[in-house]
Amino acid sequence: MGWNTFCRYSAQMNTTRSAIWLMALVLALQGCTGSKSYVSFEVMEPAKITYPEQVQKVGYLTAAPITVHSFPVNNRSELDPVSLRIIDTIVVNNVFKGFSEGKQFADLSFLEDVTKLSARKRGTSERRALIDESLRQKAFREFDLDALIVLEYYTIGIYKSPARFDFMMGEYIQEFRFQSELLWRIYTEGGEQPVDEYLAKDTLYYVNSESMPASQYVDATDVLRDGSAEIGFRYGLRHIPKWKEVSRVVFRGSQKPLKDAAIHTDQGEWDKAAEVWTANTENEDRKLAAKANHNLAIYFELQDEIDTAATYASKALDLWKNEYTEDYMQELQDRVREKEKILEQVR
Repeated sequence: MGWNTFCRYSAQMNTTRSAIWLMALVLALQGCTGSKSYVSFEVMEPAKITYPEQVQKVGYLTAAPITVHSFPVNNRSELDPVSLRIIDTIVVNNVFKGFSEGKQFADLSFLEDVTKLSARKRGTSERRALIDESLRQKAFREFDLDALIVLEYYTIGIYKSPARFDFMMGEYIQEFRFQSELLWRIYTEGGEQPVDEYLAKDTLYYVNSESMPASQYVDATDVLRDGSAEIGFRYGLRHIPKWKEVSRVVFRGSQKPLKDAAIHTDQGEWDKAAEVWTANTENEDRKLAAKANHNLAIYFELQDEIDTAATYASKALDLWKNEYTEDYMQELQDRVREKEKILEQVR
């Protein structure tokens, strides 16, 4: 059916080389009175996973054992060998499908064409153990891979509540609860230990209600299919950089230069405000000069000129020690490190 109660993303993320360094437009300028205001905008943060530079081709290996022990007792009653194979196929195929959809939000060349492999473990006693090194090396050699994503194991359970009448809504409600635990590891050729390990534990909820069209009702198979894809999708997102919103303090103050610049920023005229701040970076009033340097640092950060921004922020701190510029300086130092990591990831 493909019905999904979860909003994955309202808009696709663009993380090509050209987009990564293109700063988003200013989202909000708040607190337009008083001595400070706050400007909010978006910056790129690195992916959770960084592949070594030599990685050019990646494989995806499902090693999870095929066993009834991957499911809770209440889901095992009708799991004969044929049913177990069918359910396992639904799970692993949709986990991979979700992973593939998630990773495609970024233009990462080494993840464009991931080779799908399978070498299932025979039992559950060693499900968390590293897969056999000889098996990994065979996969690297035969498929010309530089890295291998391995689904080591999964456990999945579906719980269905009896239909109940909700007096607040005035209708009958039936709820499905999808619980899962999956372990992924990433190996590189020649490495003895994984370069990344991620254990995902999630609970997703699906609801049928009396007011829904019949075509939108879900059953256990729908929940199994969609829940598995959702968990894989979330894992795929760990491979890509993403945007996050940040806020910066802009000094306004009572001095005329700062008030004049504030009029410009309130109207979105940041270039004109920057001219005012630049003219006051060496003002004999050290506190005024510090605020001008601090604000100018934000101006250059909006241009994504992080090193220049850090230079002005450092000068502001030399002129006047204050918690706002100290915090901002730390943010800029973090951004320098993040920018270097993004360059490692997007190639």
